[in-house]
Amino acid sequence: MIFLAKFIQVANRRPSWWLCTLLLVLLSSLATLSVSYATGLDDLEQLLGDMEGDEEFLFGIMEEETTIATRSKLNADYVPGMITILRGDALYARGATTVAEALAFVPGIEKSHDRIGNQVALVRGVGGSFASGNMKILVDGVSINSALSALADPVLLMPIEQVERIEVIRGPGSALYGEYAYAGVINVVTQKDKSLSFAGGGSFNKRSIGGTFSAEDPLSESKLSVSLARWQRGDTNTSAGEDVLYNTLFSQAAVSNAPGPINDEVEYKSALLNFGYGDFTLKAQLLDNKRGDYFGTLDALPSPNKGVAYQNQHQNLTLSHLFTPNPHLLIQPSLGWQRYENSFNITMLPVGYGPYPDGFLAKGFYRERQLNGGVELHWSGWQGHNLLATVSVKGIEVREAWRESNVDLSNPLYFPLPSMQRFTGVNNWVDESKRRTIHSVVLQDEYTYSDQTTYTLGMRYDKYNDVGDNVSPRLAGVFRYSNEHIFKAQYAHAFRPPSFYELWNSSAMAIKPETIRTLELAYIHRLWNRVDRIILFHSKMRNLIVSSGNLINFENLRAAEINGIEAETERYLSDWAKLNVNLSYSNATDSATSESVAGAAKWLGTLGVMMNHNSMTFSVDLHYVGSRAREANDPRSDLASYHTVSTTITYTVPNSQLTLRAGIKNLLDREVRYPASMTTDNTPAFIGDPVRSVVSYVGDYPQPGRNGWVQASYHF
Repeated sequence: MIFLAKFIQVANRRPSWWLCTLLLVLLSSLATLSVSYATGLDDLEQLLGDMEGDEEFLFGIMEEETTIATRSKLNADYVPGMITILRGDALYARGATTVAEALAFVPGIEKSHDRIGNQVALVRGVGGSFASGNMKILVDGVSINSALSALADPVLLMPIEQVERIEVIRGPGSALYGEYAYAGVINVVTQKDKSLSFAGGGSFNKRSIGGTFSAEDPLSESKLSVSLARWQRGDTNTSAGEDVLYNTLFSQAAVSNAPGPINDEVEYKSALLNFGYGDFTLKAQLLDNKRGDYFGTLDALPSPNKGVAYQNQHQNLTLSHLFTPNPHLLIQPSLGWQRYENSFNITMLPVGYGPYPDGFLAKGFYRERQLNGGVELHWSGWQGHNLLATVSVKGIEVREAWRESNVDLSNPLYFPLPSMQRFTGVNNWVDESKRRTIHSVVLQDEYTYSDQTTYTLGMRYDKYNDVGDNVSPRLAGVFRYSNEHIFKAQYAHAFRPPSFYELWNSSAMAIKPETIRTLELAYIHRLWNRVDRIILFHSKMRNLIVSSGNLINFENLRAAEINGIEAETERYLSDWAKLNVNLSYSNATDSATSESVAGAAKWLGTLGVMMNHNSMTFSVDLHYVGSRAREANDPRSDLASYHTVSTTITYTVPNSQLTLRAGIKNLLDREVRYPASMTTDNTPAFIGDPVRSVVSYVGDYPQPGRNGWVQASYHF
C-alpha cells in the first residue's frame, strides 16, 4: 500500500476520479492475496456446473497454453516475460471488432494512428516514428512486417470473426523473433476449427461480410481451413481544425482546406488458407487494406475528395514439415515467400499553395519480395533441458518502385512542372535497387532446475549486409512457490533496424538500429475464480530513429529510459458476472534532458464487467487514456486525457446456431484526439531563410465520436 501510494506521487499528476477507483479495485485484489479458497469445493463445483454449456462463461479463469514465448507449449503464466492471451469470442462479447481494438484490453498498450492513418500500437510508452512500426506482427506464426516501413496495417484491421485468439508479448522479443520485435510481439491465431458465416453493419455506412470453413479427415490425417472476410467503412464525418498552413511564417490559410472533413474511408479484405497433411503444413495468406489520406502527409489537410489514397497488400506462402527421428528430437525445416505492395495517390499541398496552381500532387508504387528458409530443432534428451536451435536466412529486395509528381524535388526551389512526371533513381521516394540479406542463429535452453524453478537462457545473432550485426540475449527465471503464487524475472534485449523508407530518407544514409534493454519483475496470484498479475519494468533505449528537421529526414537522435508498472485482475463476481481490470503507468524520459518523451500516455486503464444469463451476455467497458506529453519545442500544453464507455449485448437464439450481437462505442460521445506533432515550416526556404518548427494541427487529430454496430453469425 505504501509503495503504491509513493508510486502515484512519482507520476506528477493527479489521477482522475475513476482512475482512483481502478486503483482501489486493484489494491483490494492485492490486499487479499493470502485468502484461500473461501467458497470451498462445493461452491467451485456449483459454479462450474452453472457455467457448463457457456464455454466457461466466455473463457473464464483458464490456464492458457502458448508457444509464443519459447516455441514450446507452456502455461502462459509459466513462460518468461508477461504474455496476454485474448480469446476471439470473449473479445467480441466485449465489443472489439478488429485486432487493433482488441489490443486496448492489453495492459500498457495504447491504440493510435499517425497523420496518414497508419495503425500504431504504443507499448509501454514506446511509439514508432512516422511511417514505421515497433512490434513484430505475426499471423499464425508468419511474420507480416514489411521492410519498407515495418508496418502490417491489414493485420490490425482483421475482423475478430477471423480470430481464434491473439497472443501478445509485452516487452522485447528479439531473442526469438529478431527484427521489429522491439516493443513487443503480436501473434494473431486465426479461426481453423469452426465453420461459420457472418455479416454486419454499423455507423458511417460500415458493412462487413465473411466466413470460415474447416474440414478434417482423421484417416488421412489431413485438415483444411479457409477464411474469407471483407469490410468497409465510409467517412466518419470527422472534421480537422486549422492545419500547418495556418502556422507558417507566410500564412497560407487562404488556400487551406482546413477546417474541414478528413477522408478516413477504410476497406479491408483477406483470404487465409491453412492445410495440413500428416506432418506437412501449408499456409497461404492475402491481406489487403485501402484507406483515405486522413490529415495529409505534410499535415496540410487534403481536399475533401473521396476515394482511395493508400493501399497496402501482403501476400505470403509458407511450407514446413515436421520430422521426429526419435522421441527427444524434433526437426522442422521451412520455406517462405512473401510479396508486399504499397501504392498511393495523394495531394501533398492544396491548389494555389505558393507556386503550385494545381497543388502539389504525388503518385507512387512500391513492391518488395522476401524469400526465407530455415531449420528449427528441438532437443529434450538431456534431463531437465529443453534445447532450441534455429538457423535461417532471409533475402529482401525491392522489385519495383517509382514516383510521379508535378513537382521536381531535385530542384532546391521545388519548381512546379507543367504535368505529372515519373521519377526514378536518386529522385525516387525509396531506393528502387535496395536489397537486404539477413543470416540468423537462435540458441535457447529451458532448464528445469526443480519442480518449482525454471530458467531460460537464449540468444539470437543477426547479421545484416547493410546495417551490421546484432546480438539479442535473454535471461529469465520463473519460480512457482505454489500453484497459486508465481514469481518471474527477465532481462531481455531487442532491436529495430531502420526500414527501407528511413534509410533512403536520411541525410546521414547510415542510420543505426534502435536497441532496447529491459528488466522485468512479475508476480502472479491464481485462484480457481480469479487471477491477479503485477509487473515492474525498467527499459533503456539507444539510437532512437526519429524524424528531425523535416518530415522525411530520419536520424539517430537520442536515448531514453522507461520505468513502469502494470497491474491487472480478472475474477468472477458470481456465476453470472465477471470483472476485468487493468491499470498501467509508464514514464518514458529523454536521457539527455530528463523530459518526458512525447506521444504516449503515462496512465492507461480498463475496467470491464461481463454479465451472462442463459443465452444472453451483456458487457460494459471503460477505457482510460491519460494525458500525453508534447515535444520539447512544442508551445502547447499536454494533450488532455480522455475516457470512453462501450457496451455490447450478445444473444444466442435458443436451439439454433445463430448468434446476434450489437454494441455502441464511445457511448457518452467523449472527445478523443491523437497527438499531432511539430513539423517543419518550409516556406522560408523559398527566400533563403532557415526553416523553423511549427505546430502541425493546433487541435491535434480528432477521432470519430459515438457509433453503433450490429452483427450476426451462423455456425454450421
